[in-house]
Amino acid sequence: MLHIRQLTKGSWHHILVARAPTKAPAVNAEPADPMPDAATAQEPLHDAVIVGGGIGGLAAAVALAARGIVAPVLEARGRAGGRILSFEAGGQAFDLGPSWIWPGQPAVARLLAEAGLAVFPQYAEGALVHQQADGQTARYPGFAPMGNALRIAGGPGALVAALARKLAPGQLRLHHAVTAVTRSGDTLRLSLTGPEGESEVTARRVALAVPPRLAAALSFTPALPAETARFLDAIPTWMAGHAKFVAVYAEPFWRQQGLSGDVISRRGPLAEIHDISPPQGGPYALFGFLGLDAAGRAALGQDGVIAAARRQLVEVFGAPADTPLALHLKDWSDDPFTAAPADAAPPAERPAAHPAYGMPDLPLGPWSGRLAFIATETDRENGGLIEGAIARAQTFAEAFAPARP
Repeated sequence: MLHIRQLTKGSWHHILVARAPTKAPAVNAEPADPMPDAATAQEPLHDAVIVGGGIGGLAAAVALAARGIVAPVLEARGRAGGRILSFEAGGQAFDLGPSWIWPGQPAVARLLAEAGLAVFPQYAEGALVHQQADGQTARYPGFAPMGNALRIAGGPGALVAALARKLAPGQLRLHHAVTAVTRSGDTLRLSLTGPEGESEVTARRVALAVPPRLAAALSFTPALPAETARFLDAIPTWMAGHAKFVAVYAEPFWRQQGLSGDVISRRGPLAEIHDISPPQGGPYALFGFLGLDAAGRAALGQDGVIAAARRQLVEVFGAPADTPLALHLKDWSDDPFTAAPADAAPPAERPAAHPAYGMPDLPLGPWSGRLAFIATETDRENGGLIEGAIARAQTFAEAFAPARP
């Protein structure tokens, strides 16, 4: 759930270096964008349909279009982007989903270059703060846990917007939730609910660009092989059990204190804090990952979590942290189009480190050659990351049809 409180107080050589602020993209903002045109009553049999309008689904649609294939993108939300979500403050975009990319990620580098989007290094000048369980703090100059990370000017939502602009009118269908997939001969029928009620879309192939656990929860006729269904259901959705808090300020007071904005805390509720300001100019912002699990956040309530996070920022950075322009909280664990119930499990039942993602060669039975799972969690090299989502999208398109000369 997105909780917003506005306050009146107070080799990457293809990518440009950011030199100016970039405004937030409207396509990725909540509340929902206006609904697109509904599908026509007499809809053709599509060569492919993509389920999920996150960055992977959009990238797959764009890659297929380069091969002469217009694939509808069915998105249950009222916006594109999936786990990429931005909000706008003072003409700047701030991320409530993923914030970073890294050097050596060619898939996202290529799309950024094509879109003319700049990158800039994560701010890492100054000392890191370590906060003990009793609230005492210590400074450690030269420590920058995310110092090699890169950020996209305008946020990842700017890339979402650039991809969405490449789609044909009506190709991206918001508010269209797929509930079932049925194979009838060589035709796959997708049952969905949309703005005009229940309907069907038919295709020869379907790419599921949604978290594997949500894909496994769909109704398949005939059923997926049991081994495959169990595997999909066991894949943890990256960051789905987490929540992200952002505080926006008029001035970067932490930098003026000789701090980078990086904080590692044993006290909480924010276990980790970083600077998420634009490359130049303001407003400026700090964000934190909640150390509380989903049950702990629910017990405090949204207002309680926000108040506790604000108090912690004051403990670490002093009185200037108590004059935010805006406070935002996004709890991904209660987002039904991101998290399955298993994703909100207590920390002891979740992976302690980055999971070993990837999609092995599992039996698909009657779905072989017809159904593809392309969410970021199915990428072996960069599973869970933006790079993984784009790489899987491109692999699907390349296997589907050769690119046009």
